[in-house]
Amino acid sequence: MNDATHGLALVGERPHWSHAARWFPAGVVVGGVLALTVFPGSPAPYKWAANQLEPWLAPDHLAAALNVVPFLPVGAMIALTGRPRLLALAPAMSVVIETIQWVIPQRNPSLLDVTLNSAGALLGYLLLAALRRSYLASRGALRSD
Repeated sequence: MNDATHGLALVGERPHWSHAARWFPAGVVVGGVLALTVFPGSPAPYKWAANQLEPWLAPDHLAAALNVVPFLPVGAMIALTGRPRLLALAPAMSVVIETIQWVIPQRNPSLLDVTLNSAGALLGYLLLAALRRSYLASRGALRSD
């Protein structure tokens, strides 16, 4: 069996997974991001992360980190699909989230949040792509040109 059958295809190659196995984790990630970003108030994971990071980060940097980190798995899941064009969904998803937050009194939508969310998705995509390439290179699965 090649690595593509185990979901380890290089970015740009499509893994041979069933339709449900490929999209269920993506749905879980998207649902988690929506739960963390749309519902009023600060969800428990945000409060915990803020409390852990507060001693080391200035308030502005903390707010940026809390916008980037939730979108890391979104980018990673997009990398797993082997369809880099789907990365355009991350900014669209962020715009939808910020639009919803606009009508929720306890939330503060921002274009900076859209930018940071999109950067988080791109970073997650690039990190997973680099990890895959490193893994495949260590197994000798990549050609050296």
